[in-house]
Amino acid sequence: MGFLSGFLKPRSSPKQKIISIGTELGNVAVIGNSKAGKEVLFKNYAIDAYNSDAAVFLFRNAAMGMTTYPQISSSLSIVCEMDNSDNAMTEQFDALAHCGTEADKNSAIIKLFDAYSPIDANKKMNYQSYIDIMRKLLRAAGKHVSLNEFYNYSIEDIDALNRRAPVPQIDRDRNERFLNGFRVDAMGIESYFRAFSENTIGYIISGNKTLDKIFQTKDFMEVSFDFSSKQAESEILLSIFIDNIKKYNFSASRKKRIIVVADEIPNESLINSGFIRLLKMTDCQTIFTISDIAGLVDKSNDWIEAANSYFFLKQNSNKNKEYCAELMGKYEKEKVSNTSGQTNQKPSIFSLGLIDPRKTTVTTNRTITYEKEYFYPPEVFAGLGDYESVYYFKNDNEHGRLNLK
Repeated sequence: MGFLSGFLKPRSSPKQKIISIGTELGNVAVIGNSKAGKEVLFKNYAIDAYNSDAAVFLFRNAAMGMTTYPQISSSLSIVCEMDNSDNAMTEQFDALAHCGTEADKNSAIIKLFDAYSPIDANKKMNYQSYIDIMRKLLRAAGKHVSLNEFYNYSIEDIDALNRRAPVPQIDRDRNERFLNGFRVDAMGIESYFRAFSENTIGYIISGNKTLDKIFQTKDFMEVSFDFSSKQAESEILLSIFIDNIKKYNFSASRKKRIIVVADEIPNESLINSGFIRLLKMTDCQTIFTISDIAGLVDKSNDWIEAANSYFFLKQNSNKNKEYCAELMGKYEKEKVSNTSGQTNQKPSIFSLGLIDPRKTTVTTNRTITYEKEYFYPPEVFAGLGDYESVYYFKNDNEHGRLNLK
């Protein structure tokens, strides 16, 4: 069942309509392979978001995604840039600030380590206890240590800190017993500390400003992900951003809503990062590209259900053009067929076997049948130009063809 399958026939060809491409379209799926058409949609959507005082995130594939400056904003000063590519210049943010308690932060760190490289289930509790003791002792000593700095402190350093830190004696004794028993596993947890001291993700999430604080002075945040050589790390980082967006502190921000532009994020990474969570937020809207729509919905139909508006660009594969045609739906086309025949008067004994043509009767039969046809056949999607689109707006059931240029 497609979007338009409830209609009996397509509407008559309308006059070219002016479509406003902005945040009033809700969550927008940009489906297809036209770089030029996609960038027109993204630019208009993002500028409308900026003009309405939204915090605008651009999550881009570092290899092929569009950039905020100069494609969207003419000023680099209002853009905060982060990039997990090797040797990239990047800014930071505090990824743990949204966690409520220190225990929640410790749990989030373990979850992060486990996503990076699975932790033996028998060791998780001890790892989390060690992180808890280490962070408490460091705080007691007046040290604020970020995640990417954990590797600077060995278990011997923590043991020495336990002996002199201003903590109750009962806590000191408990810490000592735990540390003595944990030494055999110390190398394991320290391997995670080392990884996050060396990788880019550890640096990016170890800043001292929350997202809402960054948006006190910035209007755009551009995050570039290296999916080609660091896919797993990129998915973890994207998931961290999603977690923080969901906990965004609007009361501390001059921004009252969030707009996320996601450009060329691979299907697998959209799924693994839990990107669908953003499409279900009240104070967040997204516009995102899907190059392989058939492949994505094979895994989950949520991506179609959660979007409000759809722009179909050129489709390069048979499977995708056929899926787009099915998605838009079919109508019942009326087909009329006429058949005719003649009936001659039966001769009588008085006509001597001759047939009088004036006595011939011609009959016509009219048959009406209905056949299902696509509103937009597959070849329509395959033949779209760089700036051409088929659109569908779910909220008012509006559809048509659009020149984006």
